[in-house]
Amino acid sequence: MKVPLAVLILAGLSTVGVSGSEVFESEVDHASSNDHPQSIGRNRILPERVRKPAAGSETGSDKETIPLIGQEDPEEGQLFAGDRGQFSVVDRVLLALLRDALGSLEGSRCRRDMNWTLDAIERKEPWAVAMLDASTKSTSGLEQGDVFQLGHFDQCMGVGSFGQYCLADVRLEGYRLRAQVSRQMSTENSTIVHWGVCVPASCADSDVGRLLQMTTGSREVTIPERGCHRESGNARTSTAEVVYASVIMFFVLMVLASTCYHVRSMYGSGSEKQSTFGSVLRSFSVVENLRKLVQDSKDDHGLGCINGIKSVAMFFILGSHALLFMAGGATYNPGFHGEFLERN
Repeated sequence: MKVPLAVLILAGLSTVGVSGSEVFESEVDHASSNDHPQSIGRNRILPERVRKPAAGSETGSDKETIPLIGQEDPEEGQLFAGDRGQFSVVDRVLLALLRDALGSLEGSRCRRDMNWTLDAIERKEPWAVAMLDASTKSTSGLEQGDVFQLGHFDQCMGVGSFGQYCLADVRLEGYRLRAQVSRQMSTENSTIVHWGVCVPASCADSDVGRLLQMTTGSREVTIPERGCHRESGNARTSTAEVVYASVIMFFVLMVLASTCYHVRSMYGSGSEKQSTFGSVLRSFSVVENLRKLVQDSKDDHGLGCINGIKSVAMFFILGSHALLFMAGGATYNPGFHGEFLERN
């Protein structure tokens, strides 16, 4: 039986195509397995990927899984083994980076407590998850001036004496404040971000800085003096606080004594001559000051409008100080103030 030449040619081409596709798939798999984890990080970010079963396999029981970096056997109880749907992608990346940073910590207690915290996060213990949730994981709005990535201070302090809240200065490359949120356009292609984290109280400033370097990729991390706050069971009152409280209590007692003296003199004998000390004491009376504040006095010089101008100026001063406190603090959109003034 003679076979047509065209059929032989088509059969040969199909054989070459099948073998070529197999070689191409093997080369792609080999290249993806050799990708550098720090440059791509897909093994850290993505959950376990499942490859197609090999040719000739009838069931999916022979599926080959790609484990995460540092986890050769998923059954060994390494990070994120088991149910991986409990954590978000960002949380999984952050926890993996924290695991990698444990070996670089100087303090042994910090390393032990940090490892204990990470294990507790895997077990979804509430206090550990609260520490993770109270920490800043990523940034947003930096070019619009939102450089305060604070996390949650009160939630971190709610853990108790085990946790501490640290606010560090982290320089991030590739971000630049826009002109409308800064008086001068920055010439540097970087921005200093105030980054809040919740870590064990046994970690020193150097350990916190090392953790932030590993998790943010920044080479410049600074922990200011008193940048870390921990819950202290024995809170001590400073001398300045005692002096301040004493001055406030002195004026409060003076007002109370003056008001009581004034009320007593009002219902006392009207013929009693008032002494100089009594006049000075009545000047602090609430009743006397309210009466002078609301009474209508005659203006013989025609300068009554000055009092109105002073009142309006006082309200403007108070309002401007309140606005400065809001604009000068941790503001979500500092560029809004400049844009509002330009529109109006």
